[in-house]
Amino acid sequence: MRQFPCVVLGAVWCRAENDGALGWGVRRFHSGWRDSSTYKKSPSTQAVRRNGAGGFARGSGCNRTMKTINGHRVYKIAIVAFLLAAAQTASAQLVSSTTNIGTKFTVTFTSGSGSWAVPKGGLTNIQLLVVAGGGGGGMGACAGGGGAGGLIHNESYDVSGQTSFTVSVGNGGGVKTNGQDSSFGPVTAAGGGYGGSHWDYPPRPGGAGGSGGGGGMGGWSIEIGGAASPAGQGTAGGQSWCGDGSWENFGGGGGGGAGSTGSDAVITIAGSGGAGYTWPGTGLTYAGGGGGRLWNGTAGGRTEGSGGTGGGGNAFAAGTNGLGGGGGANAVGGSGVVVVIYTLPPAGMVICVR
Repeated sequence: MRQFPCVVLGAVWCRAENDGALGWGVRRFHSGWRDSSTYKKSPSTQAVRRNGAGGFARGSGCNRTMKTINGHRVYKIAIVAFLLAAAQTASAQLVSSTTNIGTKFTVTFTSGSGSWAVPKGGLTNIQLLVVAGGGGGGMGACAGGGGAGGLIHNESYDVSGQTSFTVSVGNGGGVKTNGQDSSFGPVTAAGGGYGGSHWDYPPRPGGAGGSGGGGGMGGWSIEIGGAASPAGQGTAGGQSWCGDGSWENFGGGGGGGAGSTGSDAVITIAGSGGAGYTWPGTGLTYAGGGGGRLWNGTAGGRTEGSGGTGGGGNAFAAGTNGLGGGGGANAVGGSGVVVVIYTLPPAGMVICVR
């Protein structure tokens, strides 16, 4: 039996002329009112209907509350708004979870690909967030951090007239590999760029992607970070440093994040990943860049690169799955995510004798 979410709007006490005869002409509601969280639909019966005597017959599980005031029986009536257009499920290959507060639903897609059916009931707009997989960090000493997955946010994405959308969630990239794209219908976020590597493991410049990867060590030359490509989904990675002739001071650049660029490496300090993007009203931050690595690690008070807020990995640490974080140097990127938030109008009212 399919379940429909509902919301109790309030309750009132009403006088009845005789037991069960409220005299209201409410009819054509479905059976099985249970509680304030679930409304079970059965097409064959009516839970609250006008009976032959002009009163109401209660459906299964509908418990009324009665008391006597001044010699008259009165009944507590729960007024309930139920949603015929309940949250729709995604196809089996697409891993998702759905939560709701009242009529506001959040659907989070965390892996796989498939389709999502648009809920019925007049839905026209959704809030949409698409984050691609983060790029993997570079390999070896002085490697750069991976760039965060590209991020696209739309507070009012038009779904009017649509019945379904294809959805795909990108995986994080391996070391020296870009992350995978994520998409919702025609909206595609690009995978994060890989971090540049030590000269023994080319390529050394950071890779382009949703956010660019940090530059690696190019012998005695500084290597640039990767560009954000396409523009508007993230930022560029930071460049490496090898300026004083002391290899132990050389470092890789930080990967770019959705909110700020990866920092350049400087003497004794590797570049850190750029900060991610915080979704207003949710407090959640996504798509931070990965941190770069120093030639000689933290010996002698030197500083490895840290990951950016929003899932970026420190040097040697993976980006966070579900946030699209770039991997730290010598580590993999985190998987992306697609989030849909929508609010359904009540599709009907039911008055239940309690």
